[in-house]
Parts: sequence; C-alpha cells; structure tokens
Amino acid sequence: MKWKNELGLPESIFHLITNRRYSLDGAEISVTGLLKPMRQLMLERRYFDEIEVDISTELWATYGSLMHELIAQQVANELKEQKLFIDVNGVRIVGHYDSYSYENKILSDYKFTSAWTYSLKNDDWEKQLNIYRLLLINSNYPVDKLQIIALFRDFSYSKAKQNSDYPKSPIEVISIETWPLQKTLIFLSERVSAYQDAMRELPLCTPEEKWQRNTIYAVMQPNRKTARRLFDNYEQAQELASMVKGAYVEKRAGFCTRCEYYCKVKNFCEQYQDEKRGVES
Repeated sequence: MKWKNELGLPESIFHLITNRRYSLDGAEISVTGLLKPMRQLMLERRYFDEIEVDISTELWATYGSLMHELIAQQVANELKEQKLFIDVNGVRIVGHYDSYSYENKILSDYKFTSAWTYSLKNDDWEKQLNIYRLLLINSNYPVDKLQIIALFRDFSYSKAKQNSDYPKSPIEVISIETWPLQKTLIFLSERVSAYQDAMRELPLCTPEEKWQRNTIYAVMQPNRKTARRLFDNYEQAQELASMVKGAYVEKRAGFCTRCEYYCKVKNFCEQYQDEKRGVES
C-alpha cells in the first residue's frame, strides 16, 4: 500500500497513522476480513502494492486504535486484546476480540464510530461478536452475554432530542443477540465457502454489500425545506406535484455509500466503474 500526504500534514501525524500494523499470525484470514464483501477483499489482496491511500482519510481509524489501546490499559481483571484461532474447511481464521470478563462471562467490543452507524443497526457487529464468542468457547471461556460499547465521535445533543433513531448519549452500551453455536458455525462455514469461491472466480458486490441507496424523487414546494413526499418512481412523484400549486419534482440520485467512501479498491473495480458510467450517462 502506498501512503500519500496530499495535505502536507506534520511528519508526526504521518508516522502515527502509517505505523499501525495488524498481523494474521499465520492465519489465512481474519474474522473482520471474512465479513467483508468478497470482491472487495480479493481486490485488496490483488492490488495491495498499487493501492494509494491519503493519510487524512485514516484519521478516524487511527483514533479508534488509540482508544482501544487506552481502554485496554484501564480495565483490570479481564482478558484483553487477545487473538484466537479456528480452522474451518481447511481455512485458518484469526479473531482479535477487545475484552472478556471471565467473572461475568461478558464479551465486549469497543466501537469508535459515527452516530450514523447506530441508526443503521449494523448487523456486522452481531456477526463479529458471535464468531468471537465461538472462538472463546472453543478455548474454554464461557460467554453468556455480548455487548458493544459504542463511542460516537460525532454525537450531537440537539439531534438526540429531535430523532428517536439517534443515540441518546455520546457513549452507549448496546446488547447484542447471542446466537446458538450451531447457527454461528453454519454462518462461518458459509463465509469460508464464499471466500474459497471468490478465490476461483471474482464475484460481484450485492446492493446490500455496497450500502446502496436507490434514486428517489422528492415532491418539493417553494418556501418549504423538506419534501412533501418521497417516491421511488418519477411518474408517481410527478402526479402528486401536478396536483399541488407550485410543486416540482427533485431527483435525488442514488449512490453506493461503501463504494464511494469506504472502499480503497474502487479504482480497480470494474463493477464500480461500469455502474458509475451508467449513473453518469
């Protein structure tokens, strides 16, 4: 991976961000890697030496790593930041959990994240923690409860008062559903199969994996900031607009959030390029 510093940030910041390292310790893939879209994972491996990343885009990830290190220093009587391994269908997988309390049998994972992810109810958190639970149980550590300790980097008190789907405080403890172990094993086996298939033939990303937002049509009125109504279909929006004096239809083009903002290999991805050309045309 090639690091860039287009903003000319101080050398201390450059080294802080670029010196972060994660080792698989002999495993073939990590739990977090296994949860990625397989197309993204394969392209990251294929073009690793060509990927260019500006350090300014890695600020939040660095904050998250620093928070993990600070929290690990404060928590006593817990197992912290350990790596555990499991072999599934010939693939060795490593998981790196945050904190486990043997006394309370609670597995905790710290997420330094945005309030936006809270409203999405990120199911990858549920998948990740249940796999970590399986790894711990395989190592003779019982786990009865799973929880995310979310620290919201962009929390707004005003938004918390206005929106019921918004977190109520800058830090929240979120209980995560505990799966039957058989369900976790089946899911893990399915992800390994998808990984092995992707090594043979590069798959396409699904709309869900791309975090796709479809194009919508907003019926707007003069002197009104919010839409009167939103439609997936232009004809339906135009029909309503024709019945309201001064109303007009505003097209809000869809896009794929992960592709645009969270994928380092989009410039190497034919699917992204083809879909982008289709939107622009």
